[in-house]
Amino acid sequence: MMWLIFTCMSAVPVRDIKKAVRLINNGAKFVGTNTDRTFPSAEGPLPAVGTIVEAIRVATEKRPIIIGKPYPYMFNKTIENLKMSSRIVMVGDNPYTDVLGAHQVGIPAILVSDEKTNKFPSVRDFRNPDATIQNLKNLFDSNVSIKKWISPSFLWPSDGVKAGVAGIVFDKSEQVLLMRRVDNGMWGIPSGHVEPGESVEDAIIREICEETGLIVKVNRLIGVYSDPVSQVFPYPNGEVSHFITTCFECEVVGGNLIKNSEETLDVDYFDFNCLPKNLLPMHPRWLKDALEKEKISYIR
Repeated sequence: MMWLIFTCMSAVPVRDIKKAVRLINNGAKFVGTNTDRTFPSAEGPLPAVGTIVEAIRVATEKRPIIIGKPYPYMFNKTIENLKMSSRIVMVGDNPYTDVLGAHQVGIPAILVSDEKTNKFPSVRDFRNPDATIQNLKNLFDSNVSIKKWISPSFLWPSDGVKAGVAGIVFDKSEQVLLMRRVDNGMWGIPSGHVEPGESVEDAIIREICEETGLIVKVNRLIGVYSDPVSQVFPYPNGEVSHFITTCFECEVVGGNLIKNSEETLDVDYFDFNCLPKNLLPMHPRWLKDALEKEKISYIR
């Protein structure tokens, strides 16, 4: 097996990028040391290895294996031979790589910075340090306290926050329409992304048609769901996204039920008391909210 490893930016000619794209498309393994797009210089920020990695990723539509910060590989290799009782802390100057990387493997992080306050407003943001010091001498300052890092019950959404939609469809006997997804083999409510130029209503009508063959109209809003505990979603290809999902109750007005498609392994109606065991974990909450008799919309 061939491996292409990108370690630095210095004078990478276009012909080498073309060669890399060709080899990766022919099966070579795509590895990068990091995703830093720039590095500081006397001339100002200059392109770093991440610039080349990103160019090749776009050209090949393949995600590289990144072995450097903030990805877990390097951190796990560093601590794998240390005793579990050891006091381990990451000291670094970059919240996007040093702090984030440490927190992804469950260890605390100290940021060396002149900034007094955390840069990221959410208390659950992995990039917020557990202590900030102005210089390395402060490591020996007894007045510096380090908060204990408690890993949240969700993965870090490396691909950011995205707008999602879901549609709950009942038949005349109050059975709910579910589809079995191609990407993970699990059952779930028809759902998907909002595409550029779409409203959320347009998006769910399109998604249901693509996934089931049914044409629907939107009847009411069930809820808006954003809690990362249930709304951070990992994909088999390594992407992790945090969705803000708008869930609707929809009614079938046309079309024909298609049992399988490019996105769907199976489609069927289920009684609420006999749902499939391998149901996506956030969907029972949405179904319960949909069954509420009062016309209440939920924000969760």
